Amino acid sequence: MSDDDHSSTEETTLFSKLLIPDIFSEVLRYVKMRDRVNLRLCSHALEDAVARSDLHIDHCPDDDSIMRIDGDNEMFTVNLGSALIKCQFEDEELKKLILFRKRLFERAYCKYVHIANINYNIIPIARIKFLLCGSVFKKLSVTIRREEYNESVKDFIREQKVPMTLMVDFLLDDKTLLSIRPWSRISAFLWKDKLSDRTFLQLLKKNHKQLSIPFEISSAEAFLDIVKAIASCRKDQRIDFSYSVKSEIVDKFLLLIGLRRSANTIVNENCTEFALDVDDSTFVGSIQRAGRYKLIYQKNVNIRVSHHTVGVDDPFVVIDREPIM
Repeated sequence: MSDDDHSSTEETTLFSKLLIPDIFSEVLRYVKMRDRVNLRLCSHALEDAVARSDLHIDHCPDDDSIMRIDGDNEMFTVNLGSALIKCQFEDEELKKLILFRKRLFERAYCKYVHIANINYNIIPIARIKFLLCGSVFKKLSVTIRREEYNESVKDFIREQKVPMTLMVDFLLDDKTLLSIRPWSRISAFLWKDKLSDRTFLQLLKKNHKQLSIPFEISSAEAFLDIVKAIASCRKDQRIDFSYSVKSEIVDKFLLLIGLRRSANTIVNENCTEFALDVDDSTFVGSIQRAGRYKLIYQKNVNIRVSHHTVGVDDPFVVIDREPIM
């Protein structure tokens, strides 16, 4: 080694030793992943400093502020903002990827973590948890298929402390559903199974941002409780649900609030809590309660109910056409 090379190495080592980890993390905040890799090659001290530094992508524009973990196309990929790391599904390859991650940063800060297309029977959830270890994020999105769901995945869902966007093709058990943090988005795409109206009501009271989950209404009283729970959230919220409601339950619900369905319309019997607005020209009417929410109905049709909050002060429940299969 020449004197110049030796001097340069000593200067680099001295410089890296003088850098306090927190300050060095700030220095690396805007350093790209490729430059991190090159920087750690300069000296053992810098190699250690890079490994102990924080990776910040939370300041980046939307797409670059997301950590994506994906198992599509027979490759396991991790996107850290604009940087992409990928490997085969073999366990040894996954271990190398995790080691590579450990060498580049200790904690990652991002706005959002998105996990999709992972077969948890092939890639254990423990590997995903290790990749996320020490990461700080505000939201988590997870897509899970029925055949890949297991106890470890269930525990992972229950452990989360941030709002989730959870997409599944089956219904989770009640305990797991109710463990999800408020202001989450939950969608179940398979309509064969249904929640009880009691469990759905508990979910509504947690004030989730979006619910697209099938459930069964057992009584007019349960119907009314659900409508009131929908209206109680003062945030901008979206609740969608599709199901067949027995006509007699709808009739009992209307009677419960002082209304009655008669021929092609709904009439006011002794309703004081709700205001009835009927438009015979469009065959659409509305039932409003103190301006808090609105039931829009179409006459002489089977019932489907969905709730969309257009604005914070404009939640409404729609009763409209849905053929019973």
